[in-house]
Amino acid sequence: MYREMCCDGLKREIATMQPLGGVGKLRVVCVVCVVFAFMTGAVEATPGPRIAEVHVREATQLIEQGEWDEAERIVDRALEFDERSSDAYALGARVARRDQERTREAIEWYELAIELDEFSQVSRIGTLVELAELYLRTERPHLAAETAEEARYHRPRSADALIVAARAAAAGGERAEAEWLVEQGMQRFPEDARFHRVAMELDPQVGYEDRRRLETNEQPDDSEYLRTLLTYAELAPSKSEQARAVDRYFELGGTDPLAWVVRPIDDEAEHLERFFDHGGDEDIILLRRMADRVSEEGRNRVLEQIREADGAVVGDRTRDGYAEEKIRVEGGEIVAWHIDRNTDGVPEYEVELQDARPVRIVDRSGDSELRIEYRRYPEVGAVEMDRGSDVVRYRILPRRLAHPVLDREAEGWPPDPDALLYPWSLRAEPARLSPEDVPPLASHRELRERDTDRIYAWEDLIAGMPSERREDRHRDGMIDYLVLYEAGLPSQALRDVTGDGRFDAVEDYTTGRLFQIRYDRDGDGVYDYIETLDEPRTQEWDYDGDGQIDAMQTDLGSGRVRILFSSGRDGILDLSIDRLRGPLPAAPLREGGSRGRQSEPEE
Repeated sequence: MYREMCCDGLKREIATMQPLGGVGKLRVVCVVCVVFAFMTGAVEATPGPRIAEVHVREATQLIEQGEWDEAERIVDRALEFDERSSDAYALGARVARRDQERTREAIEWYELAIELDEFSQVSRIGTLVELAELYLRTERPHLAAETAEEARYHRPRSADALIVAARAAAAGGERAEAEWLVEQGMQRFPEDARFHRVAMELDPQVGYEDRRRLETNEQPDDSEYLRTLLTYAELAPSKSEQARAVDRYFELGGTDPLAWVVRPIDDEAEHLERFFDHGGDEDIILLRRMADRVSEEGRNRVLEQIREADGAVVGDRTRDGYAEEKIRVEGGEIVAWHIDRNTDGVPEYEVELQDARPVRIVDRSGDSELRIEYRRYPEVGAVEMDRGSDVVRYRILPRRLAHPVLDREAEGWPPDPDALLYPWSLRAEPARLSPEDVPPLASHRELRERDTDRIYAWEDLIAGMPSERREDRHRDGMIDYLVLYEAGLPSQALRDVTGDGRFDAVEDYTTGRLFQIRYDRDGDGVYDYIETLDEPRTQEWDYDGDGQIDAMQTDLGSGRVRILFSSGRDGILDLSIDRLRGPLPAAPLREGGSRGRQSEPEE
């Protein structure tokens, strides 16, 4: 039966395929071989891992062809057959890392691949190196160094592992270690331009020896060599040498608009046009640098180019394809500014602007996320923060809290012509609101569910302490729990136990401690049940709703209770029973032969 299922699955697989290309043919042949081997007993009775290997080979080929979306779909198929496939997780991470917003996901997949350590086709060493590169990019140099060292331990002559180790040492402040690793790399791999680039970054005083090395090891088709040549051009000791290096960069096929920022300007108008043609208007950092180099007329041309962008403009400081900041321009104005300093896809700050002023800021620079709304920057109007599965929102009293996080103030639109170029810089050490500092400055607090975004509780605050709390515990849009406070401590609460829109239970507090519950089931103003929690604990019942106590149970301790009943309608408890704790007996017969009904509240 299982073999028939596999054959049916194979038929469906073939029926849904596109006309066979190279990948499609590989897929059919490999799957047929695996299923045939399974049916003839040539492989074990659980073919999942073998079929997963087929999909891993296909995904690898798709990645080599640049078919990233299809590769990810095939990786998912591989994991359906073998959820412990390190190969599949490593390939999935390789796909995810291309998208900056998925950086954390990529790191998790790489880590899982290494932890499972079930590699068969993908290189474990290569996976370690790729993970170390992500650690380094996201500003975790110590993790990058440890991971790169593990790769070097297993493959000492890996240039990729060595260069990541050198960069991690430099980023971690281990300059001497970084210089030693770079020197080792330049000796072992003289044609690998990456080591030369790191050497120049460590010691920016470039000279003839650097030029000679670049000319000796020239590699026109190597993107790393071109990046190294451009780094040399940036650091070159003279304008003529900068011009020579940049011109050679273009001759070898270089296209990075940074080259036009570096090259000395001969004809400004032509220079700007070539800068824009190479994509310089797509990077806010390059636009700022170019604006600082040109005349006032050229600066206005740069500003005009930004206003015409009408969309997202990124800022890639390291020129590695991952943006440290991003602005969004609409109608010639900046409306949003995101700062992702460690390029992990989760911005530390998201600033929303209107008329050149911040109106909202999302601050993720600390352990928790804060969402700040301004009345008029820098005066804060509201603060939101996460609290587990809930979100709490504070409404701040007027003129009680200022929270400037930017170096420059906005005075109308535009504050000056440079507002588009320099939307503002974050303060070197922007102050972070502490969750403990917010409540004393707030007049109101709301709580809502994170998943549904539904508000379920409201609190009025005085000096940071609640004065009244209203809750929708049934989540039906109606207030069913009301608490009144004195000096921040609950004094009385009203509860809708049955959910009929009427408060039918009263909770009484003393010094913030619940000591009595009163319950009116019928809404007639007469309490059917009263429970006192102080010692000795007592419970009282009015069975017939006449306002007279018909039964009372007192806790005597040691598991014993005393029950008193009234034999008449005068409220005198003249019948007594001492017994072990248990259900309350039925009330005695009344005149006329009827029994009173028991009425106990549902908590």
